[in-house]
Amino acid sequence: MSHLLSAVRIPPEVLSEQWFGFVQGMIAGMQTAYREAQTVAPDFNQKILGQKIGKKASFISRCLSGQQNMTIRTIHDIARGMDCRLDVVLTPLWTLKRANRGPVEERLGGSAGFGWYESDTNKTSGGSPQPKGSYEVVSR
Repeated sequence: MSHLLSAVRIPPEVLSEQWFGFVQGMIAGMQTAYREAQTVAPDFNQKILGQKIGKKASFISRCLSGQQNMTIRTIHDIARGMDCRLDVVLTPLWTLKRANRGPVEERLGGSAGFGWYESDTNKTSGGSPQPKGSYEVVSR
């Protein structure tokens, strides 16, 4: 898998798209934890959460709605204020099945060492495979 760690530049738009997905997932997780905290303690609200971590309720509201840029420290503090632990996990991409709009090769200039599985394609009348919208990372 050492070829996967080559110096092929990842296009900025790919990184931006992946970052957006990560942030949206993080915000969704924070919202879920907040709702769960409210079921455990019905009086728990954004004002109380803010007081626990030294922030205003309006700041908490912006964080939970995705309107506030947050550092990892801020996300950690909000999680702790909801009696949660923030876990960050780094998972090698080649170990994942991925869903996306196009093949990795196309996004990385064709030299990443990834490919489509035939089962992830639809044949057109011309015989060339067309992606269904998902791909699995495979080593060549």
